Parts: sequence; structure tokens; C-alpha cells
Amino acid sequence: GNQSCGGGCGAEMTMDACDCGSMSCGGSCGSKRKICGVFDDCNGAWGTYEALLWFAKPRDLPPLVLGSDIGTLPVVGQPGNVTTLFGGPGETELTAGFRTDMGFWLSDNVGIGGRFWMLFDGGEDFNTSSDGTQSLGRSFFNTSNGAAGEDAQLIALNGVFAGDVQASSELDIMAAEAYARLRFGCSKNCKLDFIGGYTHFEIDDSLSITSNTINTAPSGGNPIGTRRRFSDRFDTENEFNGGQIGFEMAMSRGRWLATSLTKVHLGNMTQTVNINGSNTRQIPGGPMTSNSGGVLAGVAPFGQDKWVDEERDVFAFAPEANFKLAYKFRPNVALSVGYSFIYFDNVALAGDQINRNVSGSSIGTGVAGTDPVFNFNDSSLWVQGVDLGVVIDF
Repeated sequence: GNQSCGGGCGAEMTMDACDCGSMSCGGSCGSKRKICGVFDDCNGAWGTYEALLWFAKPRDLPPLVLGSDIGTLPVVGQPGNVTTLFGGPGETELTAGFRTDMGFWLSDNVGIGGRFWMLFDGGEDFNTSSDGTQSLGRSFFNTSNGAAGEDAQLIALNGVFAGDVQASSELDIMAAEAYARLRFGCSKNCKLDFIGGYTHFEIDDSLSITSNTINTAPSGGNPIGTRRRFSDRFDTENEFNGGQIGFEMAMSRGRWLATSLTKVHLGNMTQTVNINGSNTRQIPGGPMTSNSGGVLAGVAPFGQDKWVDEERDVFAFAPEANFKLAYKFRPNVALSVGYSFIYFDNVALAGDQINRNVSGSSIGTGVAGTDPVFNFNDSSLWVQGVDLGVVIDF
């Protein structure tokens, strides 16, 4: 009833309540640019800076590195306590990152801003070695005539091979946004903004496996001391460009501020897949020979350095929700804690591009034409977690 909310009660949503000359801003001031009533000041700009502690959707992989008891074959379905050492169902792991959001008001009810956030190195590293006391192998499904079925490229086997294997998977996500906000309405303790603008996402996923083997006994025409190395790498890049629409609502009471942001990103996703493999062989006292093609990556076509280098465009959408609670400990500064969730549709991930159907007789030969067949695959991805930050209005 004191006119600080435009008359009536605080639930009445009026544009007049945002006028800088009203008591809702604590008195008159020289600037018309502000965020209405958030900190009871005539604010002209905003900024948030947050640390992200997020989790990504587990990325499932086929069984890639297997181990088994001494003297047994590390092959799916064989006796000897065969276990998957790398690959299989993914695990949810904590990933760190940051997010910043800044902007300013052009008028009482129109503002522009930008947001940037990034997640770093969400993935897994694996390495192991064996002198043959544990059998090691790189798993695949053998399509060769007379040998069809589960098989493995041996890394370590008691009395025959010793070796080691290193593998890693990595997920990086980056987002950059430019947007405008339109004030739909506000009271002293509440505001509602419509948000629309442009969004750019980059989602990069990679998977690499490298194994080294040395003969401790003659085998397959390889004398003692023969060294062999197989490397496979799967890289995917997803670049999204499109628009965003949504709403942000903020409610304040005393020193506390609660906000909710819900929006959806719609646009084009450019998916790129690169797959490359190589192998080397060196007998004692002899030169090292190298060929294209790994265990699961086929031989690169003549004149090219990759077996697969494909790109396609698909429609994609990404709904997003963020809820935040902030406490104002200074007139224009507040500490915040929140929760964010983002879902990405139609994302090409590295593990989805692996085809385990390989002609075992062609591994290491460098001969094209007997490679596994590549099929473009995509799936969904989500990230969620806790946000810890600071909110500044000035």
C-alpha cells in the first residue's frame, strides 16, 4: 500500500513497478538501466561466475581389452575367468568445469547478455602390462572363414607373449551463447524474463587404444624378440548451431534470491567421425615395418591418412533447466548454489562408431578390402550437477 509495488500488493505484476523513480528501487537515480528489485538498487548490468561439478551420462563401450587366468585365452566365452579390463558399461564420473554469464540492460525492460561454459576431460585412463602370468587380449568378433566367433589379438600369453596396453577415453563440452532478455513483468520481489538468442555447442569425444607385444617364443612366423604394436583411435566432433528460447524467473526475500531458468536449444548438429589405425612389426636386428590399420580400425584408402573421415548434418534439440539459490552478503554481491541439467539429442560418440566385426586374417597386413564396415551411429547425452558461484549486479 506504499506504492513501492505500484499499488495494491506485491503479487501484482506491473511494468510501472520497475520505474527507477519508484520506491521499488530504493529511490530515484540517474540511470534507467537495472534489474528490477533483485538487490533493491538501480542496477545496470549483471555477472555470474560459477564452478561446475557435473556428471555426464555413462558412455557404454564394447569389451575392448580382456584378461584371463594364466595359460588361458582372453576370449569371450572361453574358460579361465575372462574379465573385461577396459570397455563394457560406462560409469558416472565427476567432471569439473566453469560457467560465466554477463550482460547489461539497454532499457528498463530489454537487456542483452552472453554466457560461456566448459567441462574439462571427462573420461577414463587405463593401462596394464603382463609377462604372461595374466593373459591379455584385444577383443573382436572374427568374421574370417572357418574362424567365425569371438576372438582376440593377443597381448600377453604365458610362455608365448608379454606385453602392455594403454587406453583412454575423453569427453569435452563447450558452449557459447548470445541472448536478449525481455522483461515480461515484475514486482518488488519477483521478476519474469523471456530469453531468446543464439547457441553454439561443441561436444568432442575420443577413444584410443595402443598395445605392444613381444614374442617370448616363436609364433606365427615371428621369432623370439619380435615386437608388434597396434594403435586404434576413434574421434567424434559434434558442432551445434541454433537458436534458444526460454524463461527465467527470480524471487527475492530479504537477503535470499531464488531463480529458475528453463529453455530449449533448437538447431543443426554437424557430426564428424575420424577413425585411424596403424601397426608396426620389428624382428630382432631387422628394420621396423609399418602398415595402416589397427585391430578395430581398418586400412586407410590409398592417398588418405584415415580409414574413416565422415561428416553429416542432423536436426538436434537440447532442453536445459537450472535452479539456483543465492544469499546476498554484500549490497551487490551474492553467493549461490544451484543444480543444472542439459540433455543433448543426436550426438555422435566415439564408442558408438566401433564395429567389432573384423576379419582376423587381415589384422596387421595393411591390405584393404577386408576391413570392418563403418556405420554412422548417434545417441543421446546428458550432463547434470551442482553449480557453485557468485552473482554480481552493478
